[in-house]
Amino acid sequence: MIKYNIAYAEVATHSKYFDDVAEVSKDVAITELDIVLKNGDIVEAKNWKWTTQKIKDAKPALEAQLKKFNQYNPNVNKIFVFKEGANGTLPLEIKTYLESLGAIVEVLT
Repeated sequence: MIKYNIAYAEVATHSKYFDDVAEVSKDVAITELDIVLKNGDIVEAKNWKWTTQKIKDAKPALEAQLKKFNQYNPNVNKIFVFKEGANGTLPLEIKTYLESLGAIVEVLT
């Protein structure tokens, strides 16, 4: 759990989001929301190491997560923020896939 909390903290304290964060690690009936912004947008922080297997496993997992976010509130943006660096670069395949499902994808370096 500590690894995930670090990802939340890095995104929540980033200058792009800091002033807009309302809640961090909010439990709701159907899922956990990493970050909720003041306007209600949901931010999902990811710090994944990309391997061939991870790419294969990521699509159904991300789609299921996005479906839960939409069940919780279909009227807000769902923003997936990926941390890059030692874990590698976000595969274009994953970015394109999430965008095709209606998510906003951002990358922090």
